[in-house]
Amino acid sequence: MSLFLVDDTDGRILAELETLDDAIEMMERLARDPATAGLCLVELSRGGGSLAGFESSTTLRVLP
Repeated sequence: MSLFLVDDTDGRILAELETLDDAIEMMERLARDPATAGLCLVELSRGGGSLAGFESSTTLRVLP
């Protein structure tokens, strides 16, 4: 299994994660830090791949 931290804006690979523990730690960091918007984890394997992404957003509504 190869797991990469990828910048979704330009497809650049920022890091390769070696273990599942590294991946879990990275996902926790991505979830906590709004500055990481646009980063995702991509897993490549023989049978295809999978994508784990995070997106932060705020919705403001005007109350009547």
